Amino acid sequence: MKLKRLLAIVFSVSSVLLFCNSFLPAPKASNIERTVSHNYKKNETIQENSSEPVLSLSESSFVCDNSSSQTEIAASEDKTENGLPDEDKNITDSFDDESKSEEETESVPYDELSQEDTVYEEQTIEPEIIQEPEYTIIYDIINLDTYIYDQLSGSIYSSSGCGPTSAAMLLSSERNIGISKDDIITTAYDNGFYYDVGVNFTSGRGVTLENIRDLMNYYGQEAVIDHLWNYSNDDIVNTINSKLDEGHRLICGHRTFSGSLHYFVIYGKYRIDDRMYYNIVDPWGGSVYNWDQWTLTDRIISVGGNDDSTFEGCVKGLLWLD
Repeated sequence: MKLKRLLAIVFSVSSVLLFCNSFLPAPKASNIERTVSHNYKKNETIQENSSEPVLSLSESSFVCDNSSSQTEIAASEDKTENGLPDEDKNITDSFDDESKSEEETESVPYDELSQEDTVYEEQTIEPEIIQEPEYTIIYDIINLDTYIYDQLSGSIYSSSGCGPTSAAMLLSSERNIGISKDDIITTAYDNGFYYDVGVNFTSGRGVTLENIRDLMNYYGQEAVIDHLWNYSNDDIVNTINSKLDEGHRLICGHRTFSGSLHYFVIYGKYRIDDRMYYNIVDPWGGSVYNWDQWTLTDRIISVGGNDDSTFEGCVKGLLWLD
């Protein structure tokens, strides 16, 4: 009887102890276990300061833990995409956008591109250059050495000998042909190079520019004529300037202030302000003087006739040695 009671008491006490033990908390994890659990997301090797061995952990160590390992693995994967710094996100996004843009562009057929989508090559349009009128302002001083001949000197008084006398100036100055005024007038008369010589060279109308050219040819020299028909004042000035610049002395057919037709030699020019002046040798007395451009062009234009049908038309103009 006593033995049965004792066994009943022991059983009761054991039951009570087992019942109380079910409510006690679980024992705490060791320091190594806490460190491993805390550092898993970094996927690093943990080493205690103690002599404990290094624990190398991987995701496979927690695969069987359905309550925590799947969450931690997901968090680790999320870190590689959403856990990047902002600047890294921007770089990744830019690459994604470029790749998408290339894929979209390549996927659209050329024929299906709208007019707005068409890309045109940029063209550079050169600005229009406005050309100014071409003109030349000559400032150079031209002064060609010239022999001076007087048609009124010598043994032959020739009131109509201005043309042959002017020709003698050109031949002696440009071709070094030594010839006197009397000789050249006689040669012109003997060979028919006078248009109207008159009586004993004291009357008549004299020679044309064509007569002077024939006289130059007699001495083996080529001559060029420009009658300046229908030329403006500027055209006349430009022609005279260009020939002087080339080194030519010019025989000029004009009308004198007294109204008679006459020849003289232009051998130079110079400029004062905006006006050109010309150096002239007049065979009538062998005089040297200067005319401004307006006086000279006026005396040339005043010669009547704009063709070779009249004597005046054949006197008007310029002649120079070629």
